[in-house]
Amino acid sequence: MNAGSKHGGNFSGSAYHYSPWFRRGVACWEPVFEKCPQKSVRKNSIIFSQEEVNESVYFIHKGRVRLSSFDKNGNEKSIVIVSEGNIIGEVSAKERIPAIVTATAVTDCTLFYMPSDLFSQKVLASPVLSERLILELMYLVRILTGHIRDISFMDASERVVTYLFKLSNNYGLDTPQGRKITIRFTHQEMADLTGTCRVTVSKIMKSLDKSKVIKKIDGHLYILDEAYFQKIMEEVS
Repeated sequence: MNAGSKHGGNFSGSAYHYSPWFRRGVACWEPVFEKCPQKSVRKNSIIFSQEEVNESVYFIHKGRVRLSSFDKNGNEKSIVIVSEGNIIGEVSAKERIPAIVTATAVTDCTLFYMPSDLFSQKVLASPVLSERLILELMYLVRILTGHIRDISFMDASERVVTYLFKLSNNYGLDTPQGRKITIRFTHQEMADLTGTCRVTVSKIMKSLDKSKVIKKIDGHLYILDEAYFQKIMEEVS
């Protein structure tokens, strides 16, 4: 535990390493799905829905998919953004139970899919795939634990700064102008991930811009003051 920590915990732990932008895709999944049916999904289309039984496991060949939960009033809480090279739907398909999340295409996507029984056979027949699946499920548990921790112990500003930092780690590119976040996202998407509202996110982003911590250039966000983000991360870890 850090002596100067605001909330306790390990600075080298979840705050840095467990991001809601899931990019742990590895080469082992693509060969498993290469002869499976393929489908193209347009941006904002639903792949499978919460409370519906999903019978297929999907491999994201291209694009990004958002897994989120909705309440009875239709309010959305984003859980994780999954990028290409990863699989989705493996839990609900295997258990033949209604999905606890909705999968929505964040971008135009190309997906390969197979029945859950066939997926299980392939995984059980391969120690490498079995270990990979266990590791990925463990990682998702850590992400969910991090979500609970963030919402319980951080205020809205701390959550937005933390998630911007994680986003820059996953999709950042160092440039002369600063660290460029190479994917575009809306304030609503950030609000859905951080458990706040779009207006609050907009106010926080405007304040960070005014303080010259971030800047938007040609539709992309740039991190100008990484030391500021490091300081916040130390305080909340």
